[in-house]
Amino acid sequence: MREATTSRNRARVLVRSPTRFATALAIAGLACSLGSCGGSAPKPPAGTSTASYSTLVHAGIHLLDHGQTSAAEQLFQQAAVKNPRDPVAHYDLGVIFQQDGDRPGAFKEYKLAILADPRYVPALYNEAVLQSAHNAPLAIFYYRQVIRMQPDSPTALLNLGLLQDQTRAQRHQAVADLRRAVRLDPALGARIPASVRRGIGAPPSRRAQRR
Repeated sequence: MREATTSRNRARVLVRSPTRFATALAIAGLACSLGSCGGSAPKPPAGTSTASYSTLVHAGIHLLDHGQTSAAEQLFQQAAVKNPRDPVAHYDLGVIFQQDGDRPGAFKEYKLAILADPRYVPALYNEAVLQSAHNAPLAIFYYRQVIRMQPDSPTALLNLGLLQDQTRAQRHQAVADLRRAVRLDPALGARIPASVRRGIGAPPSRRAQRR
């Protein structure tokens, strides 16, 4: 699971319609009119707000994939207004704000996504990532929520274990979570500090082996 990019694949499965070809054309039309087909700076076309929620989200993802961040943000904003109870548009706005360094904006949108769906793992994960630097207990809470729903998420286990290792009271649980993370993805062992790696019995990193 990658920070700030997690839900794009999940967002792509929103449209399950027999009119898939027509939907694809609508997405392409929206994306092209907002600038991904070249031309001047993107402006919202007249009538964009009449598109369905899923079409707006899909078009926004298409624009993000082509580096059209400002235009994608416009579509996600429209989608969030159209259906504020769906988490995906809020999540993708959070991703944009997080990538732009707008932490308050990202926090706001991730919280709205979680309010819309408390089980929406991408928003929970990215909220945990943002909280890690400033509020470790809250970050630990969110990582545990992620793992409760996705027990075999190695990066969530890794991040949780590293946070728990910083507090003496949770080091025993940290060892257990870090062992699980490395068992699920041995490559993650290289991201664990050497002193902690010895404690969990993880193999040394390749760099350490070459020395």
